[in-house]
Amino acid sequence: MTRDWGWRVRVDASGDVGSGILVDDSHVLTCAHVVSGHARATAVIGGEKIGAEVVPCAHWAQVDDPGDVAVLRLERRTGVRPARFADLNALHHGRVELGAFGFPHDKENVGSIVTLNSRRDMGLQEEEWWQLDVDAAHLEAIRRGFSGAAVYLLDSDLVVGMLSDTDRRLNGLSGRMLPLSSIRRYWQELDDHIPFGWLERESRRELRRLLAGIRSAPKADALVESAFPFLQSERSFSSLWEAVSYVGEQLMRDEAIAHFMTLLVRHVDGADRRRLADWMRRWMPEHLPRGESAPPASVIVRVDRRRDRTELTIESLVDGEPAVRRGPVAIEDEETFREKVEELLPEVCRITRRRDLMFEFALPMRFFHLPFETWLLDREDGIELRSFPVVIRDVKRLDPWSFRTGFALERWESLRARGETAPRPVDCDLPYTLPEYREWIAEEDVGALAYSARPSGDHLKEALSVGMPVMFWPRAQCERATHEACERTLRNLTRYVEDAHPNALPKKVKKLRNDARHPIKGVTHQYGRELTLFWDDPARTPDPPLGMEAT
Repeated sequence: MTRDWGWRVRVDASGDVGSGILVDDSHVLTCAHVVSGHARATAVIGGEKIGAEVVPCAHWAQVDDPGDVAVLRLERRTGVRPARFADLNALHHGRVELGAFGFPHDKENVGSIVTLNSRRDMGLQEEEWWQLDVDAAHLEAIRRGFSGAAVYLLDSDLVVGMLSDTDRRLNGLSGRMLPLSSIRRYWQELDDHIPFGWLERESRRELRRLLAGIRSAPKADALVESAFPFLQSERSFSSLWEAVSYVGEQLMRDEAIAHFMTLLVRHVDGADRRRLADWMRRWMPEHLPRGESAPPASVIVRVDRRRDRTELTIESLVDGEPAVRRGPVAIEDEETFREKVEELLPEVCRITRRRDLMFEFALPMRFFHLPFETWLLDREDGIELRSFPVVIRDVKRLDPWSFRTGFALERWESLRARGETAPRPVDCDLPYTLPEYREWIAEEDVGALAYSARPSGDHLKEALSVGMPVMFWPRAQCERATHEACERTLRNLTRYVEDAHPNALPKKVKKLRNDARHPIKGVTHQYGRELTLFWDDPARTPDPPLGMEAT
């Protein structure tokens, strides 16, 4: 098996050379003393030099101070595979054989390996550090240039800590590292990469970010004591995330996390409460706090291009589970598309008729311009879909292996954590070239776009490719010499949705569409006419439809 060692990084801070660990595609972990006094450093990753911002993680100032941890935030992402981390108990299983790869002064260009060993009784000062001894048969020692190097298990390459000190009295034959359990106290983002027995990685990562953003957090110590008085913890928690981690690691049950989260939701208000309840709704729906509604039932109308035909599948989801599916059936053009949808919808919706219902059209881009809210749910009674929330989605994101899916999940996470839509306005006479537009919307803090008129196919394609989760646009194309009306539409639309939580958008846009048709309200709600809402959460993914049978 070929091993990928690119995650073992050389760190150069104005001539001071040390080591580092590539944690993900944009962060390198190193020792604070390696980059002390520097605002920037250079990381050499897979032979490539990448500039980086130095981010100290604690108040380390001198040797023997706790918190000898810093992070390099890379100025551009790297495609090198990052390190993999061991669980927190890896050093507690008896004697372990370890390795580290550093850059001592006489081997700065090629690096050098030192073989180490440790035991479960070698934790120092409440395991702030962990003692390491150099293997007696090895010729390399722990010396200058190894600081910040990953210490990893020889049999699996899983990282257990980071070299920090050498014992010069012993000529570098002994030293110390910061174990993962210590590093994570100073840089909580490390928890996103450590395997735990509680919660799934993605849900844990999202929760950590949510808790970090809570503005009026109750005291974590009091919450833990209130939720689990039997634990009798004497620890003082520096953050809500540290308290959640303690509960998870002590009790090893998702139910315990749910109990703690339910209590926390009751102690926060406003946007914080909505964000936490939304997290529970998606990751722990069976533990929703009383009064927090379950997700609406959905009907997903899906169009796929398969072989030489275009196929339509319609499926209803109730409480996230498939209820009724019809199709695939072939459609030839827009007319037969609408005909088949209106034919199949009553049967698919029968089981959800009395529920809070939303219609999601997952489509190729060429169908985005259709007025789906005007299509009929019930031909006999003339009931249009506008009676319900109607959104469109990118059908490619229903493929979990699509790059678009991954990008969209990241943006959704950031957008929900922010708790408000705050769309970026896009004028008709956008001053950017297409490449400039691509760079603009590629910024990670852009979570929603609002167009003043129907966007071009090129602009939509770029927005889809970067994983844009939310977009609004009028279906009418701009054909006026002056853009005054378009600008007024964009201004009113942006104001209407800017403070809304992204989860509330389908219902909010439904109301706006209906108000625009109202004989009185319609005068001031014209911007809701012929309005398309692209609202695409790739986590809401039904099973893929089966291929059509030959006819």
